[in-house]
Amino acid sequence: VEYHVNLNSRQIGPEDGSADDFLAAITQAADTWNDVAEADFTMAYAGPTTNTAPGYNQSNDVMFIDEGATDENGNYRPLATARVYFIGQTIVETDIKVNDGHDWDAIGQLGPNEIDLQTVLLHEFGHWLSLGHDPDENAVMYPSVTIGVMKRALYRTDRN
Repeated sequence: VEYHVNLNSRQIGPEDGSADDFLAAITQAADTWNDVAEADFTMAYAGPTTNTAPGYNQSNDVMFIDEGATDENGNYRPLATARVYFIGQTIVETDIKVNDGHDWDAIGQLGPNEIDLQTVLLHEFGHWLSLGHDPDENAVMYPSVTIGVMKRALYRTDRN
């Protein structure tokens, strides 16, 4: 499965990581799923895209969209969301929207309010594979991530 990335994050820079660092965090997250021995798929980075919104367009895309960290009532907005498009029970396309309103880090040196990009993308790529949330807080597919936490390896239930 080929995917494309739009590195349109306003946070790319010396403190949070270069464009190469952001791309590496995304591709390493996909590659972690590729390394599951029993898997019968491979996710392969196929180059950049200019797409700036998820939608059914025959392209699997990862993009950044600033929706703000909170809504008008002060509720936190999702860090990222995966959209999976089906025809019948067959996945035909997937997109990941990363909310650029949150503070991201792509180099693994998390500041006090930063979220690890690779951790969140690892989780969202799991949704691309139609995985749901896991109640075990050790799992990458646990439904939330805490600021300052890095989960860059799959837990046994993730692999299963």
